[in-house]
Amino acid sequence: CNEVLAIIPVKMLIPTFYVFTLIFTLANALLGFSNPFKGKTEWNSVSVKYSIIGGFYKIPMTTDKIKGEYVYLKNHEEFKDVKLYCYPTDPSVCIMYDKYGRICGMRVAYMKEDIATRAKGNLSYKYDKIPIFKEGSAFGIPFYYIDVIFINPDLLMKGGPASRTEAVGDGAYLQLDGQTWVEMPREESKATALGFTKQACFPGMGLHYFPNMTKDLDCHNFIPVFLLYNHGKLIGMGLIPFGSFKSKGNREWFEDPPKFIINTIVPHAPTCLADWVGKYGTISFHIYFTKANAITPSCIL
Repeated sequence: CNEVLAIIPVKMLIPTFYVFTLIFTLANALLGFSNPFKGKTEWNSVSVKYSIIGGFYKIPMTTDKIKGEYVYLKNHEEFKDVKLYCYPTDPSVCIMYDKYGRICGMRVAYMKEDIATRAKGNLSYKYDKIPIFKEGSAFGIPFYYIDVIFINPDLLMKGGPASRTEAVGDGAYLQLDGQTWVEMPREESKATALGFTKQACFPGMGLHYFPNMTKDLDCHNFIPVFLLYNHGKLIGMGLIPFGSFKSKGNREWFEDPPKFIINTIVPHAPTCLADWVGKYGTISFHIYFTKANAITPSCIL
């Protein structure tokens, strides 16, 4: 088997993987397996990276579960009692924990030295012009980053709540404009009021909503966020800016979906979206808040 895989070009393996995922998920649904998301909207775990093989990494919910896998980086710039933990020498994804040692957010970073690699240094998408990005550095590596927090920012300013109803937190908050923390709608029916537009549902991922995504969007202004719903409930979200990435440690955090998948997932998009994906690549990252696995037949059941 390894010998066969070795002679298959990597570029062929990527689209084949997504087709396999689709077929496998459809078969799962047709055979009558239940949907683990259906009727279960409690945010009880955090897993990241959509992939059947080498994905759906489980994120430690408390600092006592880290067991040396992550290292302490620093305290958060805004929330002084919040600590960031990352993989050693790898600032790509850092986990935030409140003063009680419970997960309260994530920082996702994009290395300045890597993002324009596929564009050969000529990346039309300017991170420093998109308000949601901030600049930072860690382990001597400069980057742009996006913070996602899972606790009301007013509570995080005090170190976090003493008790929680759900293990993950009370919501998902982003600074879409770079300044104001905004809670992402947990009900699908409220997503459009915040400017998100309904796109497509991909089996195993969920129903996608993107901010201000229409066929008239100028890709220079693309806000690289999407929300994931299943049966009307928010089950996860993701980030997907244009650009390239290179692994900085022992874990490959990001995904680089092929152009045809972007066309499938975002049907109501400008032509520049898929064009830029093909030209510059994407740095895709999924975050799920409910217990699930890669063969979840969402969109079907």
